[in-house]
Amino acid sequence: MEAKTLNYDIKIITKQENTPTFWYGGMSAELTTYPPSSSFAKRDFLWRLGFAKIDIPESNFSALPGVSRHLMVTNGKMTIEHVGQYTKTLSELEVDNFIGDFETKTHGICSVFNLMTRENYKGSLFPLIINHKSSHELSHSISYNEEIVSVCLYPLAGSFKIIINNHSFAIHTGDLLRIDCMESDSSVKFNLVNESYEHCKIIVSIIYK
Repeated sequence: MEAKTLNYDIKIITKQENTPTFWYGGMSAELTTYPPSSSFAKRDFLWRLGFAKIDIPESNFSALPGVSRHLMVTNGKMTIEHVGQYTKTLSELEVDNFIGDFETKTHGICSVFNLMTRENYKGSLFPLIINHKSSHELSHSISYNEEIVSVCLYPLAGSFKIIINNHSFAIHTGDLLRIDCMESDSSVKFNLVNESYEHCKIIVSIIYK
């Protein structure tokens, strides 16, 4: 349970609610955005989460000036090249943080998870693995003069249970749990339980400002 008695707004976006779109290099889907009516297509989001499949050996990312990007490989392997900046090879669950102003190319067929933030919003993206029949205390803190606005949990494999506001939620593979913080705080703490006989692999996204 939470370390403090705080109020949260809870949303579960199921796998069935994600409508895929297709681009020249594969498939993508927008999982959630803020503000609620915003979208990647309109470029009016302050933060967003999405995933994509890259099905061609080489691709070019769209230029996104003013956007901070956090990209995690969820399947396969890629070499990401920021022209004139640096090149980095990413294996499964490894992350690259960069700005959308870069001219960015990718090499390799893979699937990726994206966190994008703009203006005064910032983000952190990292993997969490919970062993079978075990629990994990998810704790995250930021600078005291900043506040966490949302915590999003996306299981790539397996499922978990979590108790928030005295309610229990079961989150399954491909579903997104979005926990919006209704009170200002620079830290969060939740207990996640994996009741199954397989590992649960989760992508954790922390959005703050």
